Amino acid sequence: MLTKILRHIGLVSNIFGRLANIWKRTGLSLQTKIRLYNALVISVLLYGSETWTVLKADERRLEAFNMNCQRQILGNLWFHFVTNASSH
Repeated sequence: MLTKILRHIGLVSNIFGRLANIWKRTGLSLQTKIRLYNALVISVLLYGSETWTVLKADERRLEAFNMNCQRQILGNLWFHFVTNASSH
């Protein structure tokens, strides 16, 4: 059975993917992209989160999703080997 968190991550991943052309635009500043990410992605992801029971595994999934999105916004590719600790 999928947890609410996994369902939300799946939904938000779809939303993030539909906005791919925004993240790749060079005309938008990084600050604007981050504001859009917070407004359009994070707000949907965390909707109803007050009622979630968050396990350690769920916390890791949320962090991994967030870091993956941030890497895409910044244009870092997987072979750039940027660790989660260095990209905060």
